[in-house]
Amino acid sequence: MEGIVDWLPYVDNAAPSALQQVEQLVERELLDANLNVVHPGVETLLGSLPVSRFAEPANSTGTKRGLELEQSRIETAKKPCLGIDKTRFDVQHCNTADKRAVLESYLSHEESVLSEILQRTLARQWVANNEYMEGVQDALKEILESQDRNLQDLESHRKLIQSEAQRDLAYMDERWKEALLRNVERALSNAH
Repeated sequence: MEGIVDWLPYVDNAAPSALQQVEQLVERELLDANLNVVHPGVETLLGSLPVSRFAEPANSTGTKRGLELEQSRIETAKKPCLGIDKTRFDVQHCNTADKRAVLESYLSHEESVLSEILQRTLARQWVANNEYMEGVQDALKEILESQDRNLQDLESHRKLIQSEAQRDLAYMDERWKEALLRNVERALSNAH
């Protein structure tokens, strides 16, 4: 037996009352446990995750120039976007022919968008979104199927390990009985 086998559900024939008592003890123990922490044994089984080659290394002792560039980039990103100048499309300030032409162009564009293009675009968006959602659904199905296969493989592996452990335990039990009989016979022969 390579590892420690606490319980052999595929081999042991436990009474239902004992199984129920074990389940209650496990539930009581889990109430006090922090389930948000990864078990230390899991980390050794999985190993450390490789760092992505695209990840930026953390450099707390960066150069002054690098820190200044980063700070200026952050400040630039924090500036609000001014957006479109809406005064160009304000009817009240439409004094010149150029401004009226811009306003007329804008309004005709909005009208065409609302009357013609929007209906076709919305229909296409629904189709595109439905196709995207089907792709997501297919990907999730593949992930679930993969996880189910992994669980089945794990269960068959557990079954195999437990059957091997059963043979080892039966062998050790037989050896223990033989050693016990030899010791009793030796003790009896020494007593005579």
